[in-house]
Amino acid sequence: MSKQDTTTTNASHEPKEFGSDTCSTCGRRIDTTRWRPATTGRDETGQYQVYVFCDADCRDGWAHD
Repeated sequence: MSKQDTTTTNASHEPKEFGSDTCSTCGRRIDTTRWRPATTGRDETGQYQVYVFCDADCRDGWAHD
């Protein structure tokens, strides 16, 4: 699997390594030992992305942007 296949997008919509421990909305570090909200979708290039969030407020804020 190439690095391109294992990237997601951060708060500034720059590619970052999949599985990183930062919120897709605010960029805050995420505690990976606890449940965290997530969503999936396709970016502007059509690639499948997984977006993770530090809490429901950040997920909801991202969804309304």
